[in-house]
Amino acid sequence: FEAMVHGLRQDANRAEVEPWIEKVFTPLIEEGCLVVAQKLPGKPQRIDLPSSSQVQTTYYEDDDGYIIIDDSSDDETEIIEVSRAASRTDEAEVATMLDRETPSPSPQSAIQKLYNYKATVLDIQPGLIGVNVPKLGEHEYFKVDLAKCAEAVERYKYNAQMNQLDIEWKASWGEDQEDDDEIQMDGFMSSIVVGSKTRVWVSYRDKKLDRTANTTLVHPWDRRLVVAAEQFSYVLGFPRIGPKREIKFAVESYWANKSSAEDLQKVAAEIRKQSWTNVKSKGVDYVPRQVTRSCAQFSLYDHVLDHSAAFNVIPSRYQNLGLSALDVYFAMGRGRQADGVDVPASEMKKWFDSNYHFVVPEFSGATDFKLVYNKALNEYKEAKAAGINTRPVVLGPVSFLVLGKPSRSAQAGFQPISLLPKLIPLYEQLLKELKDAGADWVQVDEPILVLDKAAELGPEFTQAYTKLAAVAPKILLTTYFGRLESNVDFVAKLPVAGLHIDLDREPGQLESVANAIKDTNIVLSLGLVSGRNIWKNDFQRSIDLGRKAIDILGEDRVIVATSSSLLHTPVTLASETKLTEEQKDWFSFALEKASEVATIAAVLSGSQDAEVAKALEANIQSIKKRRDFEKNSDDTVRKRVAAITPDDLNRKSPFPARAAAQKALGLPKFPTTTIGSFPQTKEIRSARLKLGKKELTQDEYDEFIKKEIQEVVKFQEDVGLDLLVHGEPERNDMVQYFGELLNGFVFTQHGWVQSYGSRYVRPPIVVSDVSRSAPMTVKWSAYAQSITKQPMKGMLTGPVTILNWSFPRIDVSREIQSKQLALALRDEVIDLEAADIKAIQVDEPAIREGLPLRRKDWDAYLTWAVDSFRLATAGVQDKTQTHSHFCYSDFNDIFPSIQRLDADVISIEASKSDMKLLAAFQEFGYKNYIGPGVYDIHSPRVPGEQEIKDRIKDIAADALSTAQQ
Repeated sequence: FEAMVHGLRQDANRAEVEPWIEKVFTPLIEEGCLVVAQKLPGKPQRIDLPSSSQVQTTYYEDDDGYIIIDDSSDDETEIIEVSRAASRTDEAEVATMLDRETPSPSPQSAIQKLYNYKATVLDIQPGLIGVNVPKLGEHEYFKVDLAKCAEAVERYKYNAQMNQLDIEWKASWGEDQEDDDEIQMDGFMSSIVVGSKTRVWVSYRDKKLDRTANTTLVHPWDRRLVVAAEQFSYVLGFPRIGPKREIKFAVESYWANKSSAEDLQKVAAEIRKQSWTNVKSKGVDYVPRQVTRSCAQFSLYDHVLDHSAAFNVIPSRYQNLGLSALDVYFAMGRGRQADGVDVPASEMKKWFDSNYHFVVPEFSGATDFKLVYNKALNEYKEAKAAGINTRPVVLGPVSFLVLGKPSRSAQAGFQPISLLPKLIPLYEQLLKELKDAGADWVQVDEPILVLDKAAELGPEFTQAYTKLAAVAPKILLTTYFGRLESNVDFVAKLPVAGLHIDLDREPGQLESVANAIKDTNIVLSLGLVSGRNIWKNDFQRSIDLGRKAIDILGEDRVIVATSSSLLHTPVTLASETKLTEEQKDWFSFALEKASEVATIAAVLSGSQDAEVAKALEANIQSIKKRRDFEKNSDDTVRKRVAAITPDDLNRKSPFPARAAAQKALGLPKFPTTTIGSFPQTKEIRSARLKLGKKELTQDEYDEFIKKEIQEVVKFQEDVGLDLLVHGEPERNDMVQYFGELLNGFVFTQHGWVQSYGSRYVRPPIVVSDVSRSAPMTVKWSAYAQSITKQPMKGMLTGPVTILNWSFPRIDVSREIQSKQLALALRDEVIDLEAADIKAIQVDEPAIREGLPLRRKDWDAYLTWAVDSFRLATAGVQDKTQTHSHFCYSDFNDIFPSIQRLDADVISIEASKSDMKLLAAFQEFGYKNYIGPGVYDIHSPRVPGEQEIKDRIKDIAADALSTAQQ
């Protein structure tokens, strides 16, 4: 609203005023603050005065203040409204501002002085604003909705657009000054009424004295708007699933041929707009002058897959199939087996140390890069058309190549990074198109900068960004999940406008990074609000880090942001109705984190806004209450962890002796088994839902589960599997199920997070010490064993995986939490053995993903992670066979730790990784049993019998080759 008052000046250049109409005034109308009214039969009341060298004014007084009307020789009607308090109290300041002469005591005189310098040019009548701007029509009137204004004024009056639009005005210093003694006006004067309250601020620049002076009326903190440099708060990314999992249902409906591509894209567009709007609204609620920007990043499946499709990085097996571009995209992600097309899915890997999976790009020397479509541009334009200014996001060229792999057709020794010179021109095209469309910033993610391998890629980064910076919008080079370390040395020399670092996970890097870029023009984006956990931000801690950055770099070079994309958090806490008020006060989901970013930015700007102060105080109290709760530890659990000894980690005998004892299982050579869970059918989900609604009794539900287990066991017997499982029909999720039966966890109703594609999970939240009150799986495993003569395998999720796939506590180390889980699982393993379960699988698919990103940190993590597994499994007799399962992981670099797990059997994914995981087992001479997975259960595609045979032959040939060596 302040911006509107400034912009609609009749004495300003029309070409300079026009942008204000589009960017400021129109949104106020759209938000209902100004409602178009019927044109009045006449114009506002005029007082026609004869033209003279002496400016004449007439004023009258009413309840709201003084209204001054003047009709000067240039036939302009000019009216200014100033509160009584302002006009009386600040006369001396007004006089100093204008001509350094104390005006006469009367309010009329003070206002006369202000008016002489053309403070504003609005026609005002009670409840109406008249705008004399050609684009809007001669004296068109708008009703003022004060209730709407009260909400909107805080969002708009200090919008950074006021700093972006460089409108300059000049005015004479005073009649007693020389003609060339001028001041340049940065806005000069504005007045806004909210209810009966008028706020006024004044700013001017004395060019001759080369100094900036500010006079503030009513609100002393308003001056920061004018003198401080532009400063933003950012959200690096947002969940793309929709608050009610709309994208999951829309995508799966399309896959099932129940809806069209157009239907799918319509839902996607709705969710994008909703996300952008929500982030924008959260960002400006408490922020007087920062602008929280949402990012323009969305995906129907995976953002890395989006890049592959956009740059034509499409393996030959997906080409020339007669499929639409959308179906090729989905075929790469999940495979396809329909309409005569039969192709497997591409390989997936974990996104750094998160539980998110990305589709691995495949490159070769023959890769034909093309910018098939500019996704970032399309979404930027889409948001802009909706009135939302977003910051486009793209995966950087170096990370894109390094995260990929050589295709099967690539020559030996081929490295994808060698394609950088071919790829850069396509990025130049993409970024130039964004700049031409009006994007002022672009977020370019280069997460590999937090890896050791990036140290060797300084020349590649320099080559790429020297060219890209020349054509792109301002580049915010973005890192997350780790620390830059020595990589900052070459990063600080890159021609980028901004650098983002993760201070949630690596706060210790702030000082070194800030000092490294101190003598550059690079702006530093501070990742203060976690994009990986759901705990409420400790504002004081974040503010202290922000102030440290400002002390080094200055206020104009600091941005407040989330640590990473909020992709890894649920959408909003507002949907949760079953958490207690105490529990809800602990947490912050994606939308709430956007508000946190905005509030921290406001505090760092020195805002004295009452709502900001209220939010800060509420946060202090919330953090204190949580800390008080955390003091209530379970002494029994803590003492048990402290009492762990080395002997607790060791099986009773080495593997050869155990293998001999396990022959009693009666398994043949090359025994077959499944990983554990069978499909969760509609009938199973329906029964579980009815149990929750008390439409089924517990006994009725148990009978249903028994029938499901009977069917699964019979099926396995019929097809000839050797080591059976009970199918887990009673489980909702491999982590959530255990969390619900353990002490120390809480659960959400709608806290969904994307794992891959349309696979979403609701991670449990560890809130206190973990323990087991009663057996969790024994009942159903024992029942399954009772109905078959073949050995039954008990199924558990390992301690490291439960921890990594939950939202862990941040007040207790991950090591302590993992060992608490291991002790609970140890009790379960021993109880399963006592129930005559002769094989027990403790899955640890997340042990590799939890590996720290820097090699120097590996040993400490691997020590407690492996110890946790051993603690959970070492309590059984030699005759009991322990299994574990891993998937989508590279083991070569940590294989000694895999060996130290000492599981009797390790099952691994070998269906999509070109058997390369097996190479590690061969290279390191693994002696225990291994179970290569030959059937990809993450894809709906059913492999043919011959395909399975070929994989088994390849495995056998590799094994024979190793044995001969």
